[in-house]
Amino acid sequence: MLCILAGCAGTTTMTARRWVPAKYDIIDLHTLALDPFTGYESEDEAAANLLTSAVVRRLHRDHFFQVAPITRESHTSPDISWKAVWKEHGAQVGADAVLGGDIDLADIRSTADPTRVRGALVVMLRLFDIRSEKLRGGGRLIVQKTFEHDGPVTSDDRREMLAELAVDMSDRIARQITPSITEQRLKLMRDSLGKEGMMFAKRDQWALAINAWFQTITDHPSDSAAFYNIGAAYEFLELYDTAILYYERAQSIRPTKLTADAIERIPRLIEEKQKQQDRLEVHQLQSPSKKQHDHKTNTQHFTNTK
Repeated sequence: MLCILAGCAGTTTMTARRWVPAKYDIIDLHTLALDPFTGYESEDEAAANLLTSAVVRRLHRDHFFQVAPITRESHTSPDISWKAVWKEHGAQVGADAVLGGDIDLADIRSTADPTRVRGALVVMLRLFDIRSEKLRGGGRLIVQKTFEHDGPVTSDDRREMLAELAVDMSDRIARQITPSITEQRLKLMRDSLGKEGMMFAKRDQWALAINAWFQTITDHPSDSAAFYNIGAAYEFLELYDTAILYYERAQSIRPTKLTADAIERIPRLIEEKQKQQDRLEVHQLQSPSKKQHDHKTNTQHFTNTK
């Protein structure tokens, strides 16, 4: 009788999945052309070529867009606006939009640790709609990576490291323009009163699962398992501020180590999410001349944070 009233019966671990939408508005785009990425500094040109190749491979692998062939090798005269060039490029290959951008920074340098080298790749990304002649999205993306390396960095070492950064950046770019499915191991409390919520959770129907658990706590306000499971679902959906409210309610009804660990974990997740947002802050798109000025700023920042 006590367990029925409390709605508690151990835990179950499952592989949870959810759909992650693209960050840019791409719902009506079908064919995408890629304009070669550009490096304004001579040392950025290799990174630009590596990134262009990596993004092409990633787009073909995702099979979300029909990818039009690249028809231009480099940017034309700076007297011609990039929008005019991209519109002509996109029209030539029958694309709905053109994706491309500029390398703000591609740097490999030593650190205080002689066995490690630090790399950074900063890209100003643009997604340009051919029909409306407007941007669908754009902003500065940053990838940093520490490499295990002993001794001086040769030109071959540098190219290999830049290639790894380019692959990481292509993954970052893909998340901006294509939806994806993320998976995570999720621990839920088995609940004799909230079986319907668990059924929906196992089907990855998270809105329905949460609604079912809401009904459970409406009918049984002392069901700590349902409160916990709502918190776990919101945590999985990265709605951390809401998740902790339900974890705290569950803990106030029936304290468990599982819930205590979740309450302790949430502030760290909130902090990490904020750090990611800070690192990926979207800036207004700038002209090449302004971008070149910011390249020096980025280089100085990278030097100071070594």
